[in-house]
Amino acid sequence: MRPNLIIAIFLLSACTGSEKEEQKKIIDSAAVVEEKDTSIQKIYSENFPTGNFEQLVEIYEDPNRRNWQNPDLVLDMLGDLQNKTVADIGSGTGYFAIRVAQFADKVIAIDIDERFIDYIEERKLEIADTISQKIITRLTSENEPSIKAGEADVVLLVNTYPFIKNRPEYFSKVKQGLKNNGRLAILDYKKGNIPVGPPDEIKISPEQVFAELRQAGFKEFSIDEKSLDYQYVIIAQ
Repeated sequence: MRPNLIIAIFLLSACTGSEKEEQKKIIDSAAVVEEKDTSIQKIYSENFPTGNFEQLVEIYEDPNRRNWQNPDLVLDMLGDLQNKTVADIGSGTGYFAIRVAQFADKVIAIDIDERFIDYIEERKLEIADTISQKIITRLTSENEPSIKAGEADVVLLVNTYPFIKNRPEYFSKVKQGLKNNGRLAILDYKKGNIPVGPPDEIKISPEQVFAELRQAGFKEFSIDEKSLDYQYVIIAQ
């Protein structure tokens, strides 16, 4: 049995009444993920041309993305980034990393795909030095966020959370990488029939995110499900 499902069952044993009903939903969700774990990457590969890097770049850098993801609004949600270090896990083409670097003191663009790391390094040559010199790239593995202890004021994950395995363990490492009063920001897709994002089989509900992050040691949460049409934003500390 996977750790996430064991955690969910443990949470259920500690709850009563309506809380137990809510945790049962999380267990059901975790069980589905356990059964379909091997198919998640299959579903992803069927919807995204992982082998064709140029097509991936076109998807991530689609001009229409600005309309539905509203990066300027997301940056506002992150608060004042002056003199702060932001780690962007799953940075991809640097869609957010480059924007964040306009305001933050330092941005760590982290990805498991070396092609994206190389792509960001190439993009740095095309943008102003005052921005590019703030961005450092970091190649990592699936099980490691690769953030040094107390290195980041903000950790950002955009459209990445469902693809991380053993999330309570992974995000306990992320928490260690945050400075005192540091914040974790997760931006991901709402479930339901929406025109962007992966199939519902891949999406993860905010309730499950909260449960997993609590196990990782996070205690304070806020969520915005209204500002963006197709996505929720969770801030955890």
